[in-house]
Amino acid sequence: MKGKKLGKGLDYLLGEALGSAPEPAVVSAASPTGQDIPIKHIRPNPFQPRKTWDNADIEELASSIREQGLIQPIVVRKVGESYQVVAGERRLRALQHLGKETAPVVIREMDDRGMLEVALVENLQRKDLSAIEKAQAFRALIDRFRLTHEAVSARLGMDRSTVTNFLRLLDLPELIREAVSRGTISMGHARSLIALTSPAEQLLLAKRIEREGMSVRKLEKLVQNLKSPPLPKAVEGSAVSASVVKDWEEKLRRHFETKVKVRMGRSRGAIIVEFYNLDDFDRVVGKMGMA
Repeated sequence: MKGKKLGKGLDYLLGEALGSAPEPAVVSAASPTGQDIPIKHIRPNPFQPRKTWDNADIEELASSIREQGLIQPIVVRKVGESYQVVAGERRLRALQHLGKETAPVVIREMDDRGMLEVALVENLQRKDLSAIEKAQAFRALIDRFRLTHEAVSARLGMDRSTVTNFLRLLDLPELIREAVSRGTISMGHARSLIALTSPAEQLLLAKRIEREGMSVRKLEKLVQNLKSPPLPKAVEGSAVSASVVKDWEEKLRRHFETKVKVRMGRSRGAIIVEFYNLDDFDRVVGKMGMA
């Protein structure tokens, strides 16, 4: 995933949840701060962004635990008479696969927001979520805790544009989102399809991607042809060459961090700067120095 390296990892978030300096996210199995509790009393993290689990991956982890033991206890929080996983659901599933009745845990105090953040960072740092699962997790942070794109990106140590790009995937039709989750359509394909405003056109091209194994580059050209007519003939006779126009489009795109089109005629033209929601509109306006 492009963007900044995740600056606030599990160590930071787990320590911050206690209002203290960062502490290790896990401790060794021999640590006196750990304890064994019945697995039947441990519930999954209700804010877990991962919707599907790789059985082969769980079996591989279970095999490692069988041979070497569980070195890193599961981090949990107490809720009533039971516990919820904060970090380590893969380890819990592996123990269940082995038929274990108890699990070594470390108990931490953590609110719902912290639970979601830790689950998200744990998956991003270790086993990648699908693009749709990431988008849904970002959306949950924004909706549930009323955070802006900037706040989420700062909290997770990511570029704001990375968060925004993932969130745009949720605007695609459900069938396309499912294809992205399956991996039959890539993140690059999905981002190109977002540029189309017609769901019918998006679905038509999505089917072609799956049927033909279409490259992202070819898709981008098809989308461009559908979305915008070719530059007017007048550009050939204007004082500005097509290569200069493309160069300025790229400079503006980098500045505004969104798609920009420059239309040139003989004596007039237009600059089109795209935005995707009201937050994004405010950001673009701010880039223009008008905020």
